[in-house]
Order: sequence, then structure tokens, then C-alpha cells
Amino acid sequence: MAEFYWHYVNWGFSQGMGLEPEKGWGYEISLEHRFSPRMDSKATLYYQDMDSYINFTHVSPFSCYNIPDVRLWGFEWESHWQLS
Repeated sequence: MAEFYWHYVNWGFSQGMGLEPEKGWGYEISLEHRFSPRMDSKATLYYQDMDSYINFTHVSPFSCYNIPDVRLWGFEWESHWQLS
């Protein structure tokens, strides 16, 4: 995400943070089905195993920092229905 690497020289943001690049593996599997020409749905499962995950604080003072050994997993579901 671009917000991890914002650089505002006048605000002193991101100077001297010593961030390491993110490294890791990600897996994703999804299933999509069209119920009709006007309705479809998609379900996705994902898993990420990351080293040096970069996190961003969204409150002042803004900063970025690394988190070691992060595992992210989840489920996403999206549906589309055309009304007309």
C-alpha cells in the first residue's frame, strides 16, 4: 500500500525509521458462481505468512514500523446483483 511509504520532508515523516522490506508467501483460493445473468457471487479464503510486515499508524504522530512473523488469514465474500 502506498501509505506505508509516504514521505513528507517538511513534516519529518519516515526519516530514520530503518524499515526492512516485507517478505513472505500468500495463498488464496476462490470460488465464483453466476446464479443468473443479473446475479453472481464470489467467496475467497486467503492466508499470508509475512516477515517484517510494515504497519502504519493512522494517528498523529504518524509512523511506519516492522512487525516480525505475521500471519494473516481471512474470508471475503462479494455478491453482485443488477437491479435493472
